[in-house]
Amino acid sequence: MLENQLLKQFKNQFRTHGRVFSAPGRINIIGEHTDYNQGFVLPAIIKQRFYVVIAKRSGLDPFPIVRIVSSKTNEVSEFNLFSPPPKQWMNYFWGVMKEMEKRGKEFSSIDVFIFSEIPVGAGLASSAALTTAFGKALNAVFNFDFSLFELAEIGQATEHNYIGVKCGLMDQFISAFGIPETFLKIDCQTYDYEYIPFHHPEIRMVLFNSRVKHNLVASEYNLRRESCEMTVSVLQQFDPEIQSLRDVTLPFLNEHIDALSPIDYKRAQYVIEENNRVINLSEDLKNNDLSSLEYLLYASHEGLRNQYQVSCPELDFLVEAAQQTPGIIGARMMGGGFGGCTLNVVEANQYDQFIKVMCEKFEKKYLKTAIFYQI
Repeated sequence: MLENQLLKQFKNQFRTHGRVFSAPGRINIIGEHTDYNQGFVLPAIIKQRFYVVIAKRSGLDPFPIVRIVSSKTNEVSEFNLFSPPPKQWMNYFWGVMKEMEKRGKEFSSIDVFIFSEIPVGAGLASSAALTTAFGKALNAVFNFDFSLFELAEIGQATEHNYIGVKCGLMDQFISAFGIPETFLKIDCQTYDYEYIPFHHPEIRMVLFNSRVKHNLVASEYNLRRESCEMTVSVLQQFDPEIQSLRDVTLPFLNEHIDALSPIDYKRAQYVIEENNRVINLSEDLKNNDLSSLEYLLYASHEGLRNQYQVSCPELDFLVEAAQQTPGIIGARMMGGGFGGCTLNVVEANQYDQFIKVMCEKFEKKYLKTAIFYQI
């Protein structure tokens, strides 16, 4: 009965005071694990979005309370700003508000309704879309003056300080700045960026879900970052001006290979080569030249699989199956790894047949229903 009363209050609040905000998920055509190494990335937004409906609470609470209803559960959850929330997923909302507090902002109580079109755990940056949409909502209803870049930084700080994932800024940046039918080349050292229009009706893209949900919290993701930072600290002994792997060339890395462990060397080698792939593909796309797309996508996947070691058998199967399916132009695993999706670039005239054949291959191999996302 109490739950029904709270939901009724929610509906009344949103009917009279509610405002709607949203932010998109993303794909990344190339440039994986390069953002936190101050390298280059080439993401784009997708049509699937995270939505936040927000309303200031009427009445006076003794201290700010946040009540959230998710469209998935229809349950009312709440927290205050003085202690961590009772549920892990609420840390994203708590973290955004705490980071804004650190920047001198104050809050009153709010009601929030959330709805997401972005599948969780598929490598489509659902958490970045959440923090971006919620940040935009708070920025508007409380008349804050955060820029889009500052909202992206707040989202990243939320991941670092309240979730435990030491991610780069790519996901939050593209969720805040992305526009449709355009790739965004981001320099993650300076945060200069360049929009690259992509108008190729002869090409379509589809994501295939490995159906392995990745959990990057306190996991291999953070270990990869530590490995890269270790390599930088070693190489700084030979050149103090090196601040990240962005500043390292392959000849310099090879010159000092004996100072590194084999694993750290392979991971650094991947990052440097992946940065070069982003630069090369960006230039080709600006010239409407797609001839390098196939090679660069497969080379990226091989690097992620064998050098950076963040793939998994299901992702590898999907990429190998795609290579042998008519219509494919190029494919690779996408996102942090250890599960999630593959990105498939397909000839438009064979798109539907490609999806049909890939579903059959996946279901025969794993005896699970294939899941794909048209983007």
